[in-house]
Amino acid sequence: MNGYRIMTRCAAVAVLILGWASSSLASRADGHTWFVEQLTHLNEARTQSNPQSLAVDLVERLARIDRFSERAFGDYLERSLEDYEQFLAPEELLHLVEQHRLQLHDAIRTRLIADLSGWLGGGEGREWQLVDAKFDKGTGHVTVSADTHAVTLYLRRQDGQWSVTDAGTQQIRLSDHYRRLVADILDSDYSLAVLKARLKERHDVVIEDFSRSRPGVLPEGWGWRRKRDDRKAKLYRVQETANKRYLAAQDTGASVILLKWSHWNPHEHPIMTWCWRADALPPGGDERFGHTNDSAAGIYVIYSQNWLGLPKQIKYVWSTTLPEGTVDRRDMIARPYFFVLESGEKHKGEWVFEMTDVVKDYERVFGSSPKDRTLGIGLLTDANSTDSYAAAYYADIRVWPREAREDGQITDYCGDLREPATGHGGQSRTTFAVNSTEAGAAAKAAGE
Repeated sequence: MNGYRIMTRCAAVAVLILGWASSSLASRADGHTWFVEQLTHLNEARTQSNPQSLAVDLVERLARIDRFSERAFGDYLERSLEDYEQFLAPEELLHLVEQHRLQLHDAIRTRLIADLSGWLGGGEGREWQLVDAKFDKGTGHVTVSADTHAVTLYLRRQDGQWSVTDAGTQQIRLSDHYRRLVADILDSDYSLAVLKARLKERHDVVIEDFSRSRPGVLPEGWGWRRKRDDRKAKLYRVQETANKRYLAAQDTGASVILLKWSHWNPHEHPIMTWCWRADALPPGGDERFGHTNDSAAGIYVIYSQNWLGLPKQIKYVWSTTLPEGTVDRRDMIARPYFFVLESGEKHKGEWVFEMTDVVKDYERVFGSSPKDRTLGIGLLTDANSTDSYAAAYYADIRVWPREAREDGQITDYCGDLREPATGHGGQSRTTFAVNSTEAGAAAKAAGE
């Protein structure tokens, strides 16, 4: 009886081993056949398509961007968005993470296509040959070569389909290369906008252009911190023209600051630009005093906070009464310094392009350098102190390296908002904020 049991167990083990071996062999054969088909397609297509088009086709058909992203960046997205736990419900935060994940995958896809295009073009018309292939159950890697160009592709089979999850040379995997490319961003948990700019090799970082928010609602990824604001009306809505999206803001007394966590290194990107427009100025608005502290438009840069949690911040305003170039603050704890960039009704109803140096402005009022990681930005159109009405619009907030301004790379990009088709036309107006080396009245450069 014991012998029978032993034989039965041995038979069961043998069946499992044979089943695994059969499955493994089938998987190897299936993977090898699949890749030979892809290589044949590549060699046929390379004579009919340019490297860019071929790269797009290969990435779209074969690459598992989600797997590659996990290998390259790990849990970066979740870490970079942790601050949102302060004013987003769990389901809203989950939605925001997933939306950022889609943006990250899109940036990776764009970079992969650019890199693959260059790699394909380096083959100089030679056919790519399969020089090595190893498959195990559900995974594999293959090496292809064209003359001196060789690359290894790492494969994975999921839901019956093979795909490429990584690539590399003898020196380094592509996922490791991408991780090193943005190592400082990952280490400091800078915002996704910074990582996207690095992958796309852009000089500017688009902090917010409202392009991913639905018209008619509050912009995605923005919120408010004060509990007392929960019950107030938030008269901020994304609007859309024939050319682009922007934020429309108005206030009749609620005075709610919209906030967005946005982390970048101001020393690497100190120049901040944006478009704004004021349509209704609060009568008598004067930011120096509490009873008149209203601005048609205001943009906060929140640099850091002290051990009490009080923010170090600067507010750039469109003032009703204070002259351009005014720099001041209210005499109260934690009130921000404000810089008046626009004043009065001279340019009311016009889209104005602004440019300022947020590091020099900080040094001017605080007497020291800011930390190397900002906390975020804020927007405020308010009329509560004067018990009146204010209305303004905001669009396309970006930061740049200082060299971009010095080299003349930064130009007024608000033109699309001034097109007659938008229904919100206006003459061109470009202003430049006062920096720490300028005293007295503001020196403006106007494109009039």
